[in-house]
Amino acid sequence: MERQEYLNIYKHESDHFFYTSLHSLVVSILNKYSQKNRVRRILDVGCGTGGLAAKLQLNFQVEGVDIHPLAVTLARNRRIKARQGSVEKLPKFIHLFDAVTCIDVIYHKRVKNDVRALTQLARVVKKGGLLVLRVPAGDRLTAHDVHVHTKRKYTITTLIPKLIKAGWKVKFISYVHFLPWIIYQLLPQPLSSKSAVTSLPYGLNTLAKFWLSLESSWLLANKKLPVGLGIIAVAEKL
Repeated sequence: MERQEYLNIYKHESDHFFYTSLHSLVVSILNKYSQKNRVRRILDVGCGTGGLAAKLQLNFQVEGVDIHPLAVTLARNRRIKARQGSVEKLPKFIHLFDAVTCIDVIYHKRVKNDVRALTQLARVVKKGGLLVLRVPAGDRLTAHDVHVHTKRKYTITTLIPKLIKAGWKVKFISYVHFLPWIIYQLLPQPLSSKSAVTSLPYGLNTLAKFWLSLESSWLLANKKLPVGLGIIAVAEKL
């Protein structure tokens, strides 16, 4: 990801509908499974600027890892215990975590082998520990994908075997961000590589948050979506 994009996300993620809805969904998923799977300590891999980790930190003990030094700095600005490291070669943690989150990471061009990355995620959690994973879905790259260095996108059919090979048992998987997917299909895509993370009119941002909150409620009820801009998966370490 471009350096400027980290700064852009740091500026907007606390209110932008995409980040607020996604972070809320991840937190709700972990709250849902936390008692049964005894989730207390979470590692956020690819923590970026720390927005998700900051929300998780309200209920859990959280640490973060990111490959980019600027991201680590920005996460620490949010008082996240963050360190530099790659998803394909995570630091040697003395204590294993109860859960790991990995949101929009393994798609990146710097990740040479996504199965190896998923195996590393399994290495740092206890047996029976949880993974909450989000990846972009689809079969074609956009100008924005070029901007954020997307190497690969996924379908549920292609993602599940990779999770199984890496030592995970899939508990729930669905497409996510259904409405943005519809809009994406209907509207022409810009030719520029300008970031999609920008300030939106208040009414539009609020409406998008409301719609995605309904979508989250649907997913949290173990119901699935047929298509979407991304895939959300919950898995358990075997």
